[in-house]
Order: sequence, then C-alpha cells, then structure tokens
Amino acid sequence: MTAIVEVLSELLIIFLAAKLAGELFLRMRQPAVIGELLAGILIGPFALGLIGVPAHEILEFFHEDREAAREGLALALESIAELGVVVLLFFVGLETRLSDLLRVGVRSLAVAVLGVLGPFAGGTVLMLALGYPSIESIFIGTVLVATSVGITARVLRDVGALDSREARIILGAAVFDDIFGLLMLTVVSGIAVSGELELGRVLWVSVLALGFTALVGGLGALVVRRLFPPLVDRLQLEHAPLVVALALMLALAAIAA
Repeated sequence: MTAIVEVLSELLIIFLAAKLAGELFLRMRQPAVIGELLAGILIGPFALGLIGVPAHEILEFFHEDREAAREGLALALESIAELGVVVLLFFVGLETRLSDLLRVGVRSLAVAVLGVLGPFAGGTVLMLALGYPSIESIFIGTVLVATSVGITARVLRDVGALDSREARIILGAAVFDDIFGLLMLTVVSGIAVSGELELGRVLWVSVLALGFTALVGGLGALVVRRLFPPLVDRLQLEHAPLVVALALMLALAAIAA
C-alpha cells in the first residue's frame, strides 16, 4: 500500500467517524462539533489507534525508518486539518459583518480580558500550589489562555445563533483573546529562554498582530468591496466568484501564518 493510499484511508476513517458522531449528537440536540471532537479523540493514536499509525508498507515510499514515515503521515494529516480550520473560519467570516463586531467591541474586550485573566491566574496559582517552579507555572497559566475561534464559531453555527448579539460578542472576544494569548506566550517564552523580558520582541509581535487585524478588517474589506467585483466580472472562468474568494482565503491564511 502506497503513502497516498494510507493518507486517503485515514481521511476516510476520520470523515466517516466525524459525520456519524455528528449525526448522533444532532439527534441528541447537541452541536455536531462536540461529537466530531470526541470521535477524533476516540479513533486517535492515544485511544483506539485507528489513525496516526502508518502501515509498514509506507516505509517503502519514504525510504526512511519507521519514525520518518510516521512523521510524514502526521504532517499530511495536520496540513489537511489546518486547511479545514481555514475554510471553516472563512465561511464564518462570510456570515459575519465587521460593523456588527465593532458595535459590541467594548463588551467583547471586557469578556476577552476576563477570559484571559481567569484561566491564567487559576492555572498559575494551581501549579504553584502543586509545587512547580514559577516559570513552569506561568507557562501553564499562559497555555490555558488559548481558545479555539474555529470551535467557538462552529458551535454557534450549529445551534443557529451566529446572527445573535451574544454570538457577535463571543466572536469578538475570541479575536481579542487570540491576540492577548499570542502576546502573553511571547512574553513567557522570552523569559524562559533568555531569563529576561524582551520588550522589543513583544512590541514587534504586538504591532504585527494588531496591525494585521486592523488592516484586514478595515482596509482589506474596503479593497475587496472596491476591486473584486470588477475583477470577477471580467473573468471568464467558471465559478469565478468562488475562484477569487478561495484565492483570497488562501492568501490571507498564508500571510497570517
């Protein structure tokens, strides 16, 4: 069995398990994404081991040892998973107006600050109470700050609440939360490596994160509205709007990464 067959077989297992679990949870009146996440945990290498464990034949393709084959397959699946997250956030973005998020900006910021301080303080204090060193405790607290905008958006979409005011507050808070988490991780990792706060690096990451968000949300939206309709009208490609939209999606994802 070749490497491509191995990858496609695991994708089939992932797809069927996710959709069957999603259907089950929908019948239980729960968001499908919860079932999909649980299915991923169940079939993964740390439970049933149905995915993430390449067959012996894949070694012939890589001409390397078993560890290299395992890493190659994991990289392929990870890349496909990342692409799925990009597509999910893109579709959610199409259904969300920037003006709606700005209307709840203050509330979103307040929710984000509390959502950062609570897990960070709780995780750090707990690790210190368990006897771990300060830097490790702070690092665990920082890790707990991280959230998943993709999962948040998917749950809201599954329950049909994506257009609600509460959903806009949650999504806005998730954006702020990601920026705060990125800055905190930069601070903590810098202290862990060099033993001191690298203010220049923190400022640079802050400019990048805030600048990218502001440019894409502000100037980017204006450019798209002005330039893309004429461009789409001139193209003779089949499904030209979809082609242009996907190109924009991939370009922004690459720049963000």
